[in-house]
Amino acid sequence: MIAMPMAGAHPLPGGLLRLLAASAFWLPGTRGPGGRDDRTGATGLHARRLRRGQRTAAHVHAFVVRPAAYAGWLWRLERADGEPLAAAPRPVLTPQQARADTLRVRLAAATGPVETYDDVHGEVRWRLLSRAGAVLAVSAAGYATRAAAEPAITAFRREASHAELADD
Repeated sequence: MIAMPMAGAHPLPGGLLRLLAASAFWLPGTRGPGGRDDRTGATGLHARRLRRGQRTAAHVHAFVVRPAAYAGWLWRLERADGEPLAAAPRPVLTPQQARADTLRVRLAAATGPVETYDDVHGEVRWRLLSRAGAVLAVSAAGYATRAAAEPAITAFRREASHAELADD
């Protein structure tokens, strides 16, 4: 006899489902579960969109998507005062792709590998890597020493997974 799962039962453990639901993020113009828009989901958990310059008390960091200087779109993670903490490593073609990249960064920030390196000006910078080795995010500023870069890496890991996507 073959055991069949009950209707509505999920093959994933409940804890993993809660983790995935908590990190749910719907891109603008898409429909979430149950036909709801991008600001709500079936669980009631959502990535709230902020207006430019607006910050919530619990989230002082926000992802901002802007046109690149020459072509394409970039995102950056900004503090409440507007100072950048992290940035996209390269421009992408559309703002939707940039928003999708912020989702990848949010998911990888807490546990993804971060490496430090010396840039061409002799400053220390950091970059977040995917498990495959692709660069997902880079530091927005250079630091004098590796020890000086550690607080920025810690702040990035702590805040990037909770940062909200700001509307321009």
